[in-house]
Amino acid sequence: MASINLYEEPVYYSELADKEITKEGVKEDCSRILNVCTYKVQKYINSHYGKSFLNEDSLKDMVQNTAVSIMGSISDYILTDKAVPFWAYINVCIRSAAKEAYRKETGAMGASAHVMREASKTVEKMHSEHLSEDEVAKSMHMKKSTVQSYVRLKYHTLSMDEPVALAAVDSFNEGDTLADRIGEKKQDILRRDSVDEVLKEEPGEVHEIVEKMLVSMNEEARFVIDNYLKYAPEDNWRELTMKACQQKNISESRTMDIIYRFRRRAKHELKDWEKNGRIGSE
Repeated sequence: MASINLYEEPVYYSELADKEITKEGVKEDCSRILNVCTYKVQKYINSHYGKSFLNEDSLKDMVQNTAVSIMGSISDYILTDKAVPFWAYINVCIRSAAKEAYRKETGAMGASAHVMREASKTVEKMHSEHLSEDEVAKSMHMKKSTVQSYVRLKYHTLSMDEPVALAAVDSFNEGDTLADRIGEKKQDILRRDSVDEVLKEEPGEVHEIVEKMLVSMNEEARFVIDNYLKYAPEDNWRELTMKACQQKNISESRTMDIIYRFRRRAKHELKDWEKNGRIGSE
């Protein structure tokens, strides 16, 4: 069972969570309310989706995606006339947003949770036993076309930290991840202060993708991603990135949201390039 801990429980959690509060109260204490809601999101996803086949990165993506949605729900509650009590409204929103986040993680190609589990088992067996598509099809009593579909499906939903397929769907390299390819985990390069220097000295399709994304970012987002890429090789990259961003008064939730969006778009752009041999559409 996976369990994540992106957010610590606020010291005032029991004071505010599920306690009666007016719309004015929400407005006046919005910062603390937001922190409580974010922690409630994490608790809910750990409780309801921690036993699923999703890995920790996918659960973290779910928490971030749901938390962003709940921010909008809080604003909507404040700006509109709703007769329902605040926490009853938020709890329903959390369930709905979490369900949608789960659907995005597991159903990018219309797959059910069961199909995703079968895809994961198939790909894991191929990796652990070094089997070809024909061999795993025979071993698991399924058609080769089914195996190929599972491999494509699993590849489509890989996180930034999982191995990616290169020239062929069954060609995996444990040392080559999306984070490697987008971040270029080369110590001598990523020690530099600016991603611009990486782009100038290491041209290529991966850097075209990064450059295109950076150009469209504002100063804040560029600073976050600059540090994210710089610290990508480190085991404690999250801590290092957060620390750097805090020095620029960029909150933890904002930092993770920017990284989350970058990773999502990077995955889409790289997939588009590998499929069509070009950088994604403008």
